[in-house]
This record gives sequence, C-alpha cells and structure tokens, in this order.
Amino acid sequence: MTRKIKKLLVLASISLGALSGCGGGGGSSSPSTASATVSKGVITGFGSIFVNGVEYKTASAKLYLPDTSSSPTSLGSSESEIQNHLKIGMAVTVKGSSDSSTGQASEIEFKDNMEGLVTAKTATTLTVLGVTVNVDSATKLYASSGSSTTLAAITAGSTWVEISGLPDNTGALTATYIEIKSSAGTEQELKGFVVASTAGSFDLGLTAGIKSATINAPLPAGIAVGSFVEVKFDAAGNVTKVEIDDDLVKADGATAKAEAEGYISAITGDTITLTVNGASQTVTLTATTVYFFSSGSGGTLTAATRSDLAVGKKISAEGPLSGGVITATKIKIKTS
Repeated sequence: MTRKIKKLLVLASISLGALSGCGGGGGSSSPSTASATVSKGVITGFGSIFVNGVEYKTASAKLYLPDTSSSPTSLGSSESEIQNHLKIGMAVTVKGSSDSSTGQASEIEFKDNMEGLVTAKTATTLTVLGVTVNVDSATKLYASSGSSTTLAAITAGSTWVEISGLPDNTGALTATYIEIKSSAGTEQELKGFVVASTAGSFDLGLTAGIKSATINAPLPAGIAVGSFVEVKFDAAGNVTKVEIDDDLVKADGATAKAEAEGYISAITGDTITLTVNGASQTVTLTATTVYFFSSGSGGTLTAATRSDLAVGKKISAEGPLSGGVITATKIKIKTS
C-alpha cells in the first residue's frame, strides 16, 4: 500500500492509551461540546468503541483494515458488526469529535506492528523477525477462529502470528493484541521508522534512539530517514520489499486536541519526551497539569503528583496540540 507519506507528526501526536468502560450504542449524534480529535488507543470493550476513556459511536464511520485497499468499510451501529471487524486489544486510530466522555468517529483505522513466524518463546516474551515482544496480563491472545487463547497455544518455530502493540522505552514491543494465524504464511512484515541508512542497509527504529532493527537492503527512491515504512520478508526472512506505510486516517488543521500514550524516555525541567509508535513526542507540563494513577482495565483513577513521573514509566498525556507539542492538562500514569 504505497502512498505518498505526509508529515509523521500525526503518528507522534495522536494517542495510544487504555480504554475504560463498556456500553452504549453506536448512534451517530455528536457531543454538543465536542472538539475535533485524533486519538489512538487500545480497544478494551465494545458497545461503541472506547478509546482513552471516550466512547466513540461508530455509525457511518469509515473503517480501514491492514493491507487492504484504500477503500474503507462503512460501519453501522450494531455491536455484532463492530466485533466482526475489530477485537479487544487492537490499537486503533480514531478521527472524529469528542468531549471528555463521548465522541463520534468519522474514521477508524487498525494497523498491525508485525506479522510473521515466532522463532523463540519464553514465559513472557516472543521473538518475531528478531524483535522482542513482551506478553503481559493485559495482552489479548486469539486463536485463528477468533476465540480467546493463551500463550501455551504458540510454538516457537511453527506458529505464525499477527501482533499489535506499543513500543516501550527498552526497544521491545509490548503486545496488546496477538492473533494466531491458521497456517504459516509466505510473507512476513515489520513496520517502523527509518532512523539511519547506508548504501546497503538501513535501521528501522522500534523505539527512537534506543534500539533498531538492521535491514540488509537499500532504501528505494523516495524513502528517506524519518519515513515510516513497511518491510516485507519471505518465509525465510529475506527482504522482498520496502515501501512507505502511510496513514489512511489523517489529522487536519481543525484537530484541537490529542492524547499520546507511551514510555517516558527523558524528563528535562517541564518537558517530557515520550516514545510513541517509534517516534518522540514532546509534552510540556504546567502549573495546572493534574496527575493521576490509572489502574485496571477500566482505567480507575487515583490521585498522583508530578514527583511520581520517572523515566521508563508508561503514561498518557492529554491536552491541546500546537507546533507538535502537547501542553498537558492531564497526565495518567499507568500502573497496570
């Protein structure tokens, strides 16, 4: 799906966060005090879909799925229809309008981070295409039939998986969604940012400035350092294609707010640097920023303070976006 890539600020500024609650229908009325929003988050419940604590109704929303044509599916309001396309644990980008609790989605996109053969496995990790994938209590695992399963169903050397998740501050990927494919495929894929390039290889940043995967293939014309790319491999792990992986869901000048979830890679004075989808997102703290701990699948909030922030903590930062910087009105520190 090669398309001209636009500025990757969207990927760094949209949110990736836990959802809370479940319920509501998929109706189409927009909240009366809504602002234009682009948000990226992990689905943890249905009714409509809940992203970063906001219930987005889905009627008439355009749904884009990975590795399909640019022609979207038009969603209705039926919960069963939504679940025919989406699963709990998937990281989705939602464009629409929202207030603090409800919203109306106009576009929804799901993209996986990788797909391929599991080559190694421990009690808490998988290795796919040389990348360490952390599996924790929040990771949702599915059999090829769509039913829930466990890590025990995965066998190193023979199981083929599709993975969606969040790059952490150590260079690994923490999976939120793993689906076991019905059979081994003929093509593997890995997505990320190009962080360095030489004549015969390039580095694919899984976590900006911390770790990268070296791809032994030159970059095609039109792709440069900073491009977000999809690398395709054959079943033996040989590179077969490198192409720009553009977002179908776009932010625009009317986007008034953002929420970004990621791991803190640096704190300097009033500035936090987050790792979000392999790129860095700058967040500014102010005297009016409020802090919470967020725990459990419902995102239960309890009071926290600025002193609870530290490098390596997973947080979400919410606030207005200007010049690529989020001025945080709310910080949620993830504890589970």
